[in-house]
Amino acid sequence: MIHLIWGSFPMIALQSRSTDSLPDLGRRIFGLLFVLLILSYAAIGRDVFFNRLQASNVDDPISANLVYIRCLVAACCLGAAFYLNGLGRLIGLFPVGLLPFAIFALISSAWSDDPKTSAREALQFTAFIWAVSCCVSALGKETLFGLLSLLCACFLVLSALVAILLPSIGVHTGTEVIQFSHAGRWKGIFVHKNTLGFWASVCSTWFLFLLINKRGSSVINGFVLACSTLCLIFSGSSTAIGTTFFMLIAYAVLSLRQRVSADLFGAILMVLMAASYVVFTYSLDGILGLFGRDAGLSGRVDLWFIAQDTIFDAPLLGQGFNAFGGSVFNGLASQYLGKMAAGVESSYLTLALDTGLVGTVLFLVPVCLWVYDGLRRDLPCEAGGLESRAFLLLALGTLVLAYTEATAFSVTSSVGCLCLTSFIFLRWQVQSEPNQYLAPGKPRSLGATDFGRRRTGSAAQPT
Repeated sequence: MIHLIWGSFPMIALQSRSTDSLPDLGRRIFGLLFVLLILSYAAIGRDVFFNRLQASNVDDPISANLVYIRCLVAACCLGAAFYLNGLGRLIGLFPVGLLPFAIFALISSAWSDDPKTSAREALQFTAFIWAVSCCVSALGKETLFGLLSLLCACFLVLSALVAILLPSIGVHTGTEVIQFSHAGRWKGIFVHKNTLGFWASVCSTWFLFLLINKRGSSVINGFVLACSTLCLIFSGSSTAIGTTFFMLIAYAVLSLRQRVSADLFGAILMVLMAASYVVFTYSLDGILGLFGRDAGLSGRVDLWFIAQDTIFDAPLLGQGFNAFGGSVFNGLASQYLGKMAAGVESSYLTLALDTGLVGTVLFLVPVCLWVYDGLRRDLPCEAGGLESRAFLLLALGTLVLAYTEATAFSVTSSVGCLCLTSFIFLRWQVQSEPNQYLAPGKPRSLGATDFGRRRTGSAAQPT
């Protein structure tokens, strides 16, 4: 099935080019570690057995040991990278752009309402981005995209089957402790409909790309696309549907840029921007009404006003990393809304509340620079740019999703770990791949084909 979905997986294909060479074995190991990294940080399947929304105080042995599992998998990634490449290369693999933010997040535990949680989340964040960077460097973009596509396919097909065959597990029942108004909407193997919606958005977009570009089996790609589309529709996540449309429009715009002159592209882009402004200014209520929403965005706007007031309580340093507004915001939300809030429902406001202006700048500046560089490097899919464009669109979709979802930048969420992976991929691409905009002769950093050179004395086979 792996070969049918995505041609050839050098990591886990049954017929390897070099089964007895250390570099090939190393890539196999990193493929397995990357899958375990996503499974552990996204906590895939946990909520099938222990749904936190239905019983938040249930004895959950998975969550109790999840931190240790995540740390173990991340440590294995770092240990494998150290064995294959040495300490110097391992240090060089750390996404240095996010190092100031990682340090600040850890320091913020000093003034957090829950210092233990803030410190733990900061360490998990640091371990994840470092481990993912090691995996990306070892695997290369083709294998990385193939593995994530396979994971998306498995999760979405399984979610569709669970929602249809086991609705007591795969569908919101209305008995949840909070947000019980989502009764009847699909959530699949995830904790919430919005999480299913986001994964379905990514999966449907990526497999549509595979169909358009005739990569892999059309039958299997079409089946996965159908399952993910069903999950996207029946999850009822307007944010995920909007993100899907945005990624498809962005794909069309990027494809158009490479087929028309610069002047014509600029004119078309200005027309699209003007049309978008008119539509969203004068038809926003009608558009939201199509998804059963209103201008209040299901109460999000009220939370945003409270969050904006709370930010001024600690404008520079915030309330502490991953505090989700801390006691100040949660107290005000309960006071004004008369009910317990599930968070700020915006990753940008959550970031500002938790880390203040300092942390927000330290996080968003490198991320936006990586996305900008990804836009500069974008190549047509037929010229080998499909994988890079898929991750670029995921990163752009994340920046849109973050407006109305609280966990887009949270590494220990099913949404955030996938979003952060796209950012780390773009950072790796900056260092490893030659750029047509770079001056001739400018040195480049070691890439996937150089991984494992230290121990073997020769370059690894290309992925």
